Amino acid sequence: MEIDGDRIVSACVLVDAADGEVDADTALVELVELVRVDPGAALAHAVRICRAVAAEEERWLTDFDALVVALRRIDPSWLAVVIDLVPSEKALWDTVNWALRSTDDERRLIVDRLGVGLLSETWLADSSAPDQYSWASSLLGDIEEWADEDLHRSILLRLIADADDEQIWHVAAAPLEDFINDDPERLLWVEQQAAADPRFRLALTGVWTSGKSDEVAQRVDRARNSVQN
Repeated sequence: MEIDGDRIVSACVLVDAADGEVDADTALVELVELVRVDPGAALAHAVRICRAVAAEEERWLTDFDALVVALRRIDPSWLAVVIDLVPSEKALWDTVNWALRSTDDERRLIVDRLGVGLLSETWLADSSAPDQYSWASSLLGDIEEWADEDLHRSILLRLIADADDEQIWHVAAAPLEDFINDDPERLLWVEQQAAADPRFRLALTGVWTSGKSDEVAQRVDRARNSVQN
């Protein structure tokens, strides 16, 4: 059973023209029936459900959990197909993101598939264009919710390494500043990175600490000026 990626994209682009008046419970039943005869149509139908349920915030979690389960039943490869199209199809991300947000594991799968390098490249490009807000911006905006500590640190290091002389201040003011808190292990890691890496140390100079505790502010200030012997 194959999934037509172009068909998915077309469905997502056209879904805005739909009336949006879909009963999610009924639609999920219809989706299961569609799977048997036309997986492509089933995916398009699922996208329409996603848009409709998005307007019903009080019930979105249950319906999106069901939607992810239903999509997985269509074809095990559906998520890989969708993720591979995300970087080039903004309409696809805006729509399917709601389904992927049903669990933190789904969002981790996006990064695992596309790679930290592409995430960094896309986020940095967004940071240089104020009107841009892509899948990378969305994922990094709530990274604390879905990334474990090792992945979070890896993403930060990649952003700092990839950033140019202008972009590094965007990294400092958002991902790095948000990362730094009172957690002793995090603070120690920040200090170690600053002592060993001039680029990390430079990024620290752009971190605003006025809203952090006195201890954090003092340790960050010392780390900015640290140099490994």
